Parts: sequence; structure tokens; C-alpha cells
Amino acid sequence: MTEKQIEKIVDSNKVLSDELDKNKYFGFFPAVLITLAFGIPNLPFITDNTTLNPTVKWIGLLSGLLLILLTFLSFNKEKEIKSVITNLDKESNRQIIEKYFCDQNISLTKYSNYYSTLLPSLFYKKGLKLIIIPMNNKILFNLRTIGFAVEGGRIPYSIGKQIQQNKLTEKIRNYAQQGI
Repeated sequence: MTEKQIEKIVDSNKVLSDELDKNKYFGFFPAVLITLAFGIPNLPFITDNTTLNPTVKWIGLLSGLLLILLTFLSFNKEKEIKSVITNLDKESNRQIIEKYFCDQNISLTKYSNYYSTLLPSLFYKKGLKLIIIPMNNKILFNLRTIGFAVEGGRIPYSIGKQIQQNKLTEKIRNYAQQGI
């Protein structure tokens, strides 16, 4: 990323489009499947031969619809930039980033204006993509799931993502308070 692209990211508070934006519709598949599985027997013109309680069918249908909504909102929100206030200059923030990933024994790809790496998710060795940008007074970062077994298919939410995000912000704040 160039300086102009970094400025665009800071102004829009969102990362630029990348390979993770190509085919994200697979993320809706589980939600649509649940909705259809419980919704079709609820249709008035379908003869229902299942032994499921009608309440269970409606709960399943509503759960599927809520999962579709959660997936939609997660995809819309996942590109947002988060920040950790350090009150340090850009070079000190670079040192904090490098020290953190060295201590975690995670390889970090350094570019001229930012860093990038793959982090472990809850179940996958490399299930999350991190972009981290050192700035004056703060460190900006974005953490996104990269998917799993299906090429291009990914679900935008993960418990491992939240765990890694909390760990990253806590450690960076600690390093900033200690002065590295």
C-alpha cells in the first residue's frame, strides 16, 4: 500500500478491497440451509409429514433468518479498522509491533507502510488475516477470517477472531505503557 492508500484507509476507516472480497457468498450457505430446512415444512401448501413439533420448526426458521442477518452484518462490518491508542511516535509503534510478533513467534511480513500476517483461529492454524499499520499516537489494525475447506468460501465471524483481537489490543497497550 502506498501512502495515498494508507490515507484512504484512515479516512474511510475501512481496509481496501482484496482477495477476501471476491466470493463471500458461501458464508450465507449454512444460514440459508437452516432457513430452508425449517422453513419449507412451514409453508401452507406443503404437506408436512415430519414429526417435528411446529414450535421447533418456527424456532429453526427464525434461527436461520437471524443467522442470515448476522452473516450480512458481519460481512458489512469486517473491513472496519480498529485502533489502539499508544501515544507514541510511528517508529516506536513499529518496534512494538515487531516485538509483539517476535514474542508470539509469528512471522510478520513487513511492507513500507504496514505489516501483514496470518494468525491462528480457534480451529485452524492460519485462519485469520491481520493487517496492521503503525501511525503516530496509535496502531491501526484489521483482522478478517480467511476461510477454510472451500476455495473462496468463508464465514465472516469466528470466536478465534475475537480472542486474537482482544489479545493483540491488550498486549500492544501493555508494550506501549512499558515503553517497549
